[in-house]
Amino acid sequence: MGTEKTTIGRALGQIPGGVFIVTAGKGEKGTGFLASWVQQAAFEPPLVSIAVKQGRPIQSLIESGEPFAVHVLGKDQKKIAAHFAKGFAPGEAAFEGVGVRTGVTGAPILDGVNTYLECRFYGKTAAGDHVIYLAEVVAGAAVEGSEPEVRVRRDGFTY
Repeated sequence: MGTEKTTIGRALGQIPGGVFIVTAGKGEKGTGFLASWVQQAAFEPPLVSIAVKQGRPIQSLIESGEPFAVHVLGKDQKKIAAHFAKGFAPGEAAFEGVGVRTGVTGAPILDGVNTYLECRFYGKTAAGDHVIYLAEVVAGAAVEGSEPEVRVRRDGFTY
């Protein structure tokens, strides 16, 4: 009963998660993706973990030491989530139609998001069909009183 894939999928789906956008690069090399699994991983230094599906174009930017940003989306930010949910091929203009500025580390920061963390690559480990990146948070900001989007999936085997 508890070992069937559908039962396991329903149980995994009950782990609550946020809605995040991870961005890296500049200009033509700038890209981003909608991330489901981001979590604080340490206090000192301040680290977050980010699960990235194997083959995402952003991986080479993160691993090269390029600064990148994790944006925590709020309940009212479904439009920007939809923009990044479609995914972008290498070289495709990921920031077209989206306001973006350069953060203190050089990472692309999306306009209008409630919270962002500017990060640097710290380490990685293989995790099945994903890679778990550890990232040191070196800058960031949050809008006072902002409330992050929290979601629960119906099936733990799909986003």
